[in-house]
Amino acid sequence: MKTTNFPDQIFKEYDIRGLFEKEFSEELIKKLGYEIGLKIKKYENKVCVGYDCRTHSPQCFKWLISGLNYAGLKIINLKEVPTPVTYYSGYIEELNCKSNIMITASHNPKEYNGFKITIDNKAYFGEEIQELKNEIIKCEETIPNNYKCEKFDIITPYVELLTKKFQNLKNYKEKILFDCGNGMTGPTLKKILNNLNLNYEIMYEKPNGEFPNHPADPSKVANLKEIIEKQNQNNIELGLAFDGDSDRIGITQKSGQIDPDTLAILIAKTLKNPKVIGEVKCSQIMYEEINKIGSTLMSKTGHSNIKKLIRENPDTNFAVELSGHIFFNDKYFGYDDAIYAALRVIKLKVNKMNFKDEIKKLPKTFSTLEGRIDVDEERKFAIIKEFKEQIKNSKENLKYKNLIETDGLRIEFENGWGLVRASNTGPKLSTRFEAKSQKELNTIETKLMNILNNIIEK
Repeated sequence: MKTTNFPDQIFKEYDIRGLFEKEFSEELIKKLGYEIGLKIKKYENKVCVGYDCRTHSPQCFKWLISGLNYAGLKIINLKEVPTPVTYYSGYIEELNCKSNIMITASHNPKEYNGFKITIDNKAYFGEEIQELKNEIIKCEETIPNNYKCEKFDIITPYVELLTKKFQNLKNYKEKILFDCGNGMTGPTLKKILNNLNLNYEIMYEKPNGEFPNHPADPSKVANLKEIIEKQNQNNIELGLAFDGDSDRIGITQKSGQIDPDTLAILIAKTLKNPKVIGEVKCSQIMYEEINKIGSTLMSKTGHSNIKKLIRENPDTNFAVELSGHIFFNDKYFGYDDAIYAALRVIKLKVNKMNFKDEIKKLPKTFSTLEGRIDVDEERKFAIIKEFKEQIKNSKENLKYKNLIETDGLRIEFENGWGLVRASNTGPKLSTRFEAKSQKELNTIETKLMNILNNIIEK
């Protein structure tokens, strides 16, 4: 049987994600379940499956487990849970199951859905997803409905674990404001906060797949406006916001957002000889400040790339991605859990850290937000290749100090840097620039963008 409604673009670098019904058909999801089920069977005979609050997630669940059942797997239904709670299933002795699938489109609009896949407690991504795509294309199986599964309450042990880990927060009196954005965080977070007897207020606590108030994406400044306004109105110093599936966090003060790479410096200061992983978009200040007291590594962008690098460097304390993924490896499991990260941030306050004062001590920089440039999908990597060649041939004119090719090209100058890379999730190029003065920032951005635009316009 020929696969119908098969859009190539849903197979991303880190997960499988697209528009429900328009890009995800029943046939496609069933075949996805079947083919990934055959891969899981090479490691074990069962899989845990969780899903988010999107209105179509229960239907995607039924189609997915029909395929998993057809592959001969035992399915453990975690029900409606945050993504990191699904990840946690791989570490529960009672379950003895290291493979899981989370049905979620994370921070994307309500029309989207997707699948985050973990096999043997390792993220399934990159070339593996492309291989899976090819096997789905070739699949000629007709897969019947089969909704057989066993339910498991994973929220209770997860809440118990985090309550136990953060007993030192108990009875902290300073009020904290949370914005759950009608995503998956609210109910689980509330149980932990109540267990610890914290003073808190939650905005948009109830999961709602329509996301009626604002997009659940704390990486966008516009989505943090309301929490910051409420902090100022009610004199609440610390605010914490979450994305739709609880694996990304935004940190706010009354004065505005604390960038994740700045937070990384604050956390590192509390650790002995910290070992921290950042990504290519992180501030040079982060690397320089942490290297004064410990060491850093620079990763490709992407939560799956970072988790892989943590496994390769098990003495890493934590890792940070500029979009708000924070991965704690000391005292935790090395994956991105925004609920756990929120509690670690609160711990800084409990231990009397003054965020405002600590940030004032840092060298001042000027930077751009991440830029996005639309390009043809088939051209984006060729553009980056030509950009690299032109930069290397322009050393005398540009007077740069160093080139980092970890992910795209990061060009380091005496007083700043610029980054150009191909997005792994769409037909776009990504840019970011930073310098020690606004003038230097403008100079770096103008020079590099002129070279890039000339290539794009060819």
